[in-house]
Amino acid sequence: MTSTSTTPRTLSAGSSIPFSALAQYVNHPMRVLLVPIPVTSSTTPSTPANGLPSRTAQGTLYTVDHHTQCLVLTTPSTSSTSTTNKSSSSTTTTRNYSFHLFSSIQSTTLLSTLPDPSLPPLSTSTSKNTPDLRMDQEEMKLRIEKGVAALVKERSRKPPQGVVVTPETQALFDGLAKTMPVRWHGAQIIVMDQVIISPPYTVDQVKGEKGAHEGVERVKKVLQGERQRRNNKPTTS
Repeated sequence: MTSTSTTPRTLSAGSSIPFSALAQYVNHPMRVLLVPIPVTSSTTPSTPANGLPSRTAQGTLYTVDHHTQCLVLTTPSTSSTSTTNKSSSSTTTTRNYSFHLFSSIQSTTLLSTLPDPSLPPLSTSTSKNTPDLRMDQEEMKLRIEKGVAALVKERSRKPPQGVVVTPETQALFDGLAKTMPVRWHGAQIIVMDQVIISPPYTVDQVKGEKGAHEGVERVKKVLQGERQRRNNKPTTS
């Protein structure tokens, strides 16, 4: 009776790597196609990432961490450092690391069937002469969360896909965001989740929910101040 081999087939350069087989290609160069992470907040459901395009990341696979749901790529970063002989210098190789959530990965492509020669072989990676590059799991999680939060914040500045606003309107939005939480809802600006500013974003277009009188007056005051500041800004000829 012939038994079925459980050994995974060997991939060639340029092949797509099945996600379940990624861990077998640690230390191998690869390219990762990344899709924008949907934006989710406590007040709005998960939505597409404002039509942002996909992008690629390229490097050597350092690890696949199922605990943090993260894939880590590494690339060399060379810097020149002085030696004891002032007339010469030596080159010290450091490494950059990029973290990518599983949820953002659309596909992975193997770039070489040979391990990256700039990394120590896996069998000696734990040698006492090899720097310990492992990161504390909690620190990694915090870094990922911080990066995602920064990305969500940046995306929230832009109106949804299909909504076009003038640079002046975007400047008003950014001005309001300096002192109050704001977000886009279609072409409307939502302030503190209780005040709505509709086009053309003038003071008389500031409306609020029932009981939000103080919030409405505050937003009107800030909006009026932003408009006056921009109107008084000297123009260059």
